[in-house]
Parts: sequence; C-alpha cells; structure tokens
Amino acid sequence: MVSLIHPEHIKQIESNWKTKLFNDFIHEKPINPEIYLEDNFVRIIKATTKDTKADFEKFYSEFSQRKPSEDSPWLHDNFFIFILIVGIVKYNIAREWLEKVFELRESRNKEITQINTTFKNLINKNYSSKDNLFEIVFVFQELINIPISPSDEIDDLYNKLSSDFSLLNIRDDFLKIIRLRVVDLIVLQKELPNTVEITVLKDFKNTFLKRIDFISKAIYAVLVIGLVVGIYVYQSKNKTNQELVNTINTISGLLGVGLLILIKQLSKWVRLLILVILGYNKIYNNDNTPR
Repeated sequence: MVSLIHPEHIKQIESNWKTKLFNDFIHEKPINPEIYLEDNFVRIIKATTKDTKADFEKFYSEFSQRKPSEDSPWLHDNFFIFILIVGIVKYNIAREWLEKVFELRESRNKEITQINTTFKNLINKNYSSKDNLFEIVFVFQELINIPISPSDEIDDLYNKLSSDFSLLNIRDDFLKIIRLRVVDLIVLQKELPNTVEITVLKDFKNTFLKRIDFISKAIYAVLVIGLVVGIYVYQSKNKTNQELVNTINTISGLLGVGLLILIKQLSKWVRLLILVILGYNKIYNNDNTPR
C-alpha cells in the first residue's frame, strides 16, 4: 500500500510545538515537554497520558470550575477539546460541564459543525453515527483501545483520502494531523493479519516448538543409545585389548557428572540445530530458543 504521507506534512507538524505535541499524543509516544509547562494544553496532555485517573481528575476538576464563554481562548481549540473527551471517556468522568461547552461551539461552518457533532457523539459513545467524521472516531477509538470493526468504512475512508489529496493538505491542522494518523493506522491494519490469524499463528508457534522438542529429544535418545551400544560392542570385540578398555572406563569414571552434563547439553544443541536448519531463528530472533 503506497504511503500518502509526504515528508513536508511531517515537517510542518514538527515545526510547531503544539501540533508536534498533539501528534505525539495520538501516536501514543512518550510525552516529555520541556517548554510551556504551565500551559493548559501541556498540562492536560500530561494528565491524560499518565494513565492514572487521579491525575486527569485533578486537572479536570480544577479546569471545569471555569465558566466557559465565547471569549474563552480554549473554546474553539479542537486539540484541547479532543484530549478532554479522551480523558472523560477513558476515565468515565462526569460530562455535564463539557456539554455546556459544546453549546457555545455552535457554528455555521460545515466542517466545524461536523467536528462538533462528532465530538458530541464521542462523549456519548455514539461511534457509529453517520453524522460523524469517521477519521476522528477512528483515532479516538484507537487511543481508548476500542476495536475498529467496520472494515467497509475503513476502506472507504482510505479510498477517499487517497483519491482527494486536498483532504490531507487542508489548513485545519487538527483534521490534517488526524487524517495523517488515520493513514498510518489503515496501512498497519492492511499489512498485519487480523486477530483470528494472529491467534492461529501463535497456536501454531507453540505446537511447532512442542514438536521440535519431541524430535530433538528423540534424536538425543538415539544418539545416547547409539553411543552406549557402540561402546559395548567395541568392548565386546576388543576383550584382548584390555588395556584400551580399562582406559575408556577410567576416563568415563573421571568425567562422571561432567559427562552427564555434557550429554544433557547435547539435547539443547540438537534442538537449536533443528531450529536453525528450519529457519525458525530468522523469524523469531528474539526468542530464547536453546532452552
């Protein structure tokens, strides 16, 4: 699947501290701002990403004491409102204050109206409404870990974004960043197997390793039995060379436990050799395969 994200998009986002911070937030990257630490936007992102209800509740209970007005600088800040909604839904916080905020955000602009409608539906967990901007819903559900199931809508959204590049080159930074994130998420979904396939693959991996364990133990047993039988046959055929037989017995006795450990280690080497021959280590190179 061809990437729709141009390096210039990333450059524009990274050039502004606020858009960069929001972009890091929706990509679920570590948030460690070094500037504007007292800014409410920085504070709410930090409170939401700490993954503790107490931190978000502390910020929200303080901020919601404010009486919103049309002159409030944060009222039409979609970045700020979106993060508020994420925290409220994620931690199941009372939403009455935010609903009053929505009343003041009314607009005749079609795009702003769609965003407001989507925000209202998010706060009410109405994710399937046809009035929603699905790109916002998609990113929101990813952030609060709700599975995205309607594959038709995902395909339609990707086709829409890939056929009309103006949707990624809009002046609205909020929608631009959201849509770029959606492109990332869709590409990931298309390249990775679905959850059922992943489960089957995991089950096969476990079954495969159990079979390798059985085969390696069988080969190990054959080698040990072959070694014992070989020594016995050799001793039987060389009774006249008693001096050599005594030497073999003496060496075996001196090695004692060390020989047993060496023989046991042989089983692990056989297992590892089989995995290497079958190419397992090339795929799962982080597994502790020798065991």
